[in-house]
Amino acid sequence: METYRIFIAVEVTPLMKEYAAELQRDLQRFKCRIAWTKSEGMHLTFKFLGETEISLIEDIKKLLAPAVSEHQSFILKSDKAGHFGGSRPKVLWLGFKPSINLSKLAVSVDKAVNHLGFETEKRELHPHLTLGRVKDISGTRELLDNIYNIKTPDFSVPINEVVLFRSQLNSQGAVYTALERYPLQSPGIFDI
Repeated sequence: METYRIFIAVEVTPLMKEYAAELQRDLQRFKCRIAWTKSEGMHLTFKFLGETEISLIEDIKKLLAPAVSEHQSFILKSDKAGHFGGSRPKVLWLGFKPSINLSKLAVSVDKAVNHLGFETEKRELHPHLTLGRVKDISGTRELLDNIYNIKTPDFSVPINEVVLFRSQLNSQGAVYTALERYPLQSPGIFDI
């Protein structure tokens, strides 16, 4: 049985990726063992499907189209930087403010793929870009003391489509390939 490692995400603007890369360079001064995410591959994942039988991918594509098409384009606002993992940090991130539009979109996508047996998302959506994954927590104390003090510029990131991605892991990191793109509705003149 051949599988693809797949996930559903939205992409962010080149300007946002450029800022994230600047932030990564700044954080590298702490000399911690972190596997930094390539900025060109940064995206906001809201449903990770994992290793999925190739035979299911066409069904996933068909179910996602109507689930996404009922939503309008929207704007995400940048927020602060931080980390997951408490006192044993695992992931450094650059976050976005909570968004009702993103949450509703994520619920629609979740319901669509549930029809194929994928589990309902149990974790609360915390929209973010992954800056890096901590490989060794020694030496991270100073980094953690500083990451929440970073003053993030106000970015407005337009979200116009949802992407079904394939992730292929290799020794240089992950390579992402868009399998399908799903445009969101353009807001009407009176919806702005």
